[in-house]
Amino acid sequence: MKNPIHIVTEEPGRLRENYVLAQLAAHWQAWGHPISTGPLACLSAGLGIMHVNLTRVDARQVPATPDHHPLLNRQVLDISKSSFSSLRLQPDSAWRGPVIVKSDLNYFGNPERRLEQTGPIDKAQRLLARKSWQLARRLPANDYPVLAHIVDVPGWVWRRHDLIVERFLPERVGDLYAIRGWLFFGTRGYAYRLYSRSPVVKAGNITHFDILNEVPEELQSFRRQHGFDFGKFDYVEVEGRAVLLDLNKTPTTVAKPDSPRMRDLAEGLHDFPGMGEC
Repeated sequence: MKNPIHIVTEEPGRLRENYVLAQLAAHWQAWGHPISTGPLACLSAGLGIMHVNLTRVDARQVPATPDHHPLLNRQVLDISKSSFSSLRLQPDSAWRGPVIVKSDLNYFGNPERRLEQTGPIDKAQRLLARKSWQLARRLPANDYPVLAHIVDVPGWVWRRHDLIVERFLPERVGDLYAIRGWLFFGTRGYAYRLYSRSPVVKAGNITHFDILNEVPEELQSFRRQHGFDFGKFDYVEVEGRAVLLDLNKTPTTVAKPDSPRMRDLAEGLHDFPGMGEC
């Protein structure tokens, strides 16, 4: 039997099938590695992978590794935009171009929101935000507003610790907007570019995509410095430089599990101690 792999999650249960790690784990299991998931106090054998779907991970959720078994992404405890953004603005910033208002939390703050107790007031605000997020005093669901100028940002946004205002610095290809992504596990990975007519490019509004041949060195350096063994970076390239927009340590995918790119990504397992060739 090959060495076991434990995927550390915030709660018991199997990973959703659309998680990239769930698809990689299916390959590893087929190769003979026992797979387990759930919270864990101590990693006593094999390899561990942190996969807690929260923006900020409590250090107490990180298993102890007394026998020095590898625990991937153990250093990645905070992926809030305020922790890395180079585009962040303050009310008195001199920026005169368009701005974008975002959740400081990963994935529009949805992972944290599912843990909250909500009631009729919250539901009413969500409905109102579809028509006027300024009046509702909350961002529209799964979207980020783009405003023409920093003076258009409502005062309450600046007072919210869960929101961040950034320079809106889009990548344009003709009349389309574009955003790039880099998905990686160990030394394996690939980059891609999504195209959309919407300023906020999302999987649900793209017109097409292509696969890229290279990943900017500054992103590779950022990854090394911050201890990312696995994850996805969203970025744009503007005026010849890469600008990091978002970090994700629990990415999802619409790719098929048996796709060549998923298979290749799974091969990244061999980079880690005790996880040699199958």
